[in-house]
Amino acid sequence: MNAKPRAYIVSPLLILALACSDASQKFPPKAENTPEQCQDKQDNDGDGFTDCDDQDCQALPVCKGNKDAGRKDGPAPPDMKPPADGPAKADLPPKPDLSPPDLPLPDLPPPDLQPPDAPIPPDQAVPDKAVGWCAADKDCAATKQVCDLQQSKCVDCLLDTHCPYNHQCKANKCVPWTCTPPCGGTSDTCIKGICKCGSAPACTPPKKCAGGACVECTSNAECDDGITCTNDSCTGGKCANTIQALHCLIGKSCFKAGAANPGNPCQKCDPAISSSAWTSVPCGTTVYVATKSNSGKYGGRPGLDTFCKTNMPAGLSCTKIHALISVTAVDEIRDMPSNYKYKSGSPLYWYNATTKKVTKFANSWADMLDGTIAVSRLAGTGSNTYVWTGSSHAGALANATRYHCYNWSTDQRGPSWPFGKSVSGTPYSGYGGMPTATKHWLITSSSLANKKKYGVTKCCAYASYSCPSSCPADSTVTGDILMCKGPAYLMCACEM
Repeated sequence: MNAKPRAYIVSPLLILALACSDASQKFPPKAENTPEQCQDKQDNDGDGFTDCDDQDCQALPVCKGNKDAGRKDGPAPPDMKPPADGPAKADLPPKPDLSPPDLPLPDLPPPDLQPPDAPIPPDQAVPDKAVGWCAADKDCAATKQVCDLQQSKCVDCLLDTHCPYNHQCKANKCVPWTCTPPCGGTSDTCIKGICKCGSAPACTPPKKCAGGACVECTSNAECDDGITCTNDSCTGGKCANTIQALHCLIGKSCFKAGAANPGNPCQKCDPAISSSAWTSVPCGTTVYVATKSNSGKYGGRPGLDTFCKTNMPAGLSCTKIHALISVTAVDEIRDMPSNYKYKSGSPLYWYNATTKKVTKFANSWADMLDGTIAVSRLAGTGSNTYVWTGSSHAGALANATRYHCYNWSTDQRGPSWPFGKSVSGTPYSGYGGMPTATKHWLITSSSLANKKKYGVTKCCAYASYSCPSSCPADSTVTGDILMCKGPAYLMCACEM
């Protein structure tokens, strides 16, 4: 049965509606003409017919003959079967053609299918590209920055490696490293939180850091050593303290050229030879007291001289040293200039080990042995002790057989001579010099008043030759010798 043609009246509103919508052009209806579409229970082409009821499916094998043949879901339900006497679908009139006629459409702009703008929450706002928006580091190349993908914006840094040397990244900004406490003095640069001097480790005091280098000084004033005879200067970061011309700097004391050594008249300041040490010159004899005491047992002259050399006070410099003592009849104090080549016509000086100064007490050896000296041993040396001499006031051996501890070889009291008793015989003893005397200074005085004055207060302490048996009070002390048990000190003569 053929369908009759139909006439359509198209109104201007329909034309406008068709012009405003291109849905039929962009989304045409689906077809329904495949085995799958003809048995999926869907009206795929929107014509009101489903599967084999659609005339587009009836030509397919799944819909020929028995209408139910080939259906995946079995025979059609009873209410879907057409009446027995009803017309077959093939006899139905063709579908009307509802497509609009091909009419010219007005020239209109395409419709804006976007939904109306809605407010965007601030936390979801898309960054403005004009103020540093980025999706990769290349978007930040113009400003020499890097892209923070979490914020989608260009920042100065994300890591310390994005920053210049000795800077760190904090809150996306490159900032210099800081040191706590601040660098200074021994350092001048903070490198990654560590104080350094330039690029090297900090300086070790007393050096300080200046210009990236460890130096001793930066000005002449910093090199002042407090010594008046030096020129102080800072050159190349180092201090120089040079001794001024015509001066000597010995120890930390300044001396002008020609000045004598206060501790040794045989030395003087001679900058032409040395500006930092004394220069030896011909002079007299210096007499000092050995720094240790001993009994009368020394081993003769060799032991006496060795004891003087071993116990010489600091500050003296001598090459000729002998004990100022009489040993035998041919080795007396008065024989020493000839026996040991001392300068008999030169002055003699006491040496004070505490002050390191000398004091002249005689103009010559003859002047020293004439019975009187100008300055006592106590005043010249500061020593208030007894000394062994074995001599008379003239420098001769006191006695051929006694008063010299058997030539300074024994510390015994003597044969059958009990300690503290007055007996006859020849005890081993030695004459000793008094510290404060200027007259007869080589021999102890037998005067009771002098013994009390010079400190011989108990006979048992010094074993006086006439000591009674009971060690009496000072008023009974007599005698002028020291027992060899001693102890006492030695006087020593030294020359250059």
